[in-house]
Amino acid sequence: MQPNTPGSSRAKIRGWAQIFVIGLAVGSFGFAMEGCASKLRALIDHLADEKSSAPTLTLTTLGSLVAALAAVLVAFVAPHSAGSGIPELKVLLNGVRLPPQTMSGRTLLIKILATILVSTACLPLGREGKL
Repeated sequence: MQPNTPGSSRAKIRGWAQIFVIGLAVGSFGFAMEGCASKLRALIDHLADEKSSAPTLTLTTLGSLVAALAAVLVAFVAPHSAGSGIPELKVLLNGVRLPPQTMSGRTLLIKILATILVSTACLPLGREGKL
């Protein structure tokens, strides 16, 4: 058996290493995004503390503004960042060409920012809810 054929142990190790790196990157992104969202949430809670004249109104207004900012980013800056992206990846893996903006850095950046903002606004996100 050749050392780089699909059934070789070297190819299997390379495949598992790639899966490990992808999992590590996704976990790191999720950890960083949750950290950013919790810092922003703490800032909003600090702005709407008990000493303000209307803490409930302040909290509701700031949460709505953060959610509206996420919606504006997705709707007007990068519309291709709407949705989970799983159907686009399935299409791409099946060999179909997608428009270049579908997998661009701008789309990724807006998707990350919108996820942080939506999580900050305490809106449910994803199939199971928050991050």
